[in-house]
Amino acid sequence: MSNPLVSVIMPAYNAEKWIAEAIDSILNQTYDNIELIVWDDGSTDGTWGILREYSSSNTRIYGTPKNSGVTYALNRLIEKSKGKYIARMDADDIAMPDRIEKQILFLENLSQLSAVGCVIELFGDENFNKEREKWWGDRHIGSQEIVKKLPYRNCICHPSVMFRGDVLREYMYQGGVFQDYDLFLRMASDGHLISKMADRVLLKYRVRSDSVAAVAESNWAEIKLKLRFLAKKFPRWNKFDTHVMRSIWQLIK
Repeated sequence: MSNPLVSVIMPAYNAEKWIAEAIDSILNQTYDNIELIVWDDGSTDGTWGILREYSSSNTRIYGTPKNSGVTYALNRLIEKSKGKYIARMDADDIAMPDRIEKQILFLENLSQLSAVGCVIELFGDENFNKEREKWWGDRHIGSQEIVKKLPYRNCICHPSVMFRGDVLREYMYQGGVFQDYDLFLRMASDGHLISKMADRVLLKYRVRSDSVAAVAESNWAEIKLKLRFLAKKFPRWNKFDTHVMRSIWQLIK
């Protein structure tokens, strides 16, 4: 296998409790050609101080004093990335030691794929685990299954995904809370294939009752996202997009 550079992008906001563990899980990967890029999005706790301790040639930290939202932070991180591949990581999750190595090998061997996720383990606030399991609990799910499921629900855990860098730099992020689902819909509608590695857990996802995604999830928010997606595509809808419209009607009913 070649040794391409991987950019791991990590937005952070008030993550002082967990960010050191998240960073360490990336710095201790079995794959060594990694640049970690972290954006502190106006944290008001001790996040920035912790980040300064990690700053080095392969760990770059940036930030702004004002909170501008995760979509803004992600796009700034993408702009600063140099890797052939870009892996997402949240500031409160834990990557298994061979996550990056396994996902690179997967994408290097399957050139038709634009991105790959992985099986995750939920930990943290148990009150929310059942709902998250419903979203992302599919252990055996290939690219064709994902294309079929995406119009109806987001079946991909965002921080578990590694993208081909040129694809993510083309699409970037749009929207607010559901910027990940919006991205996946746009990619899939244009024919990009996303798969999931199902052999074993490569990421531990921390479920927090105070997270934006935990408190903002609703049918109406999902409907608005899908309507915005379809409005941008109109009148050039394809078969995938008609399934997105069908999913809206199902939510309304």
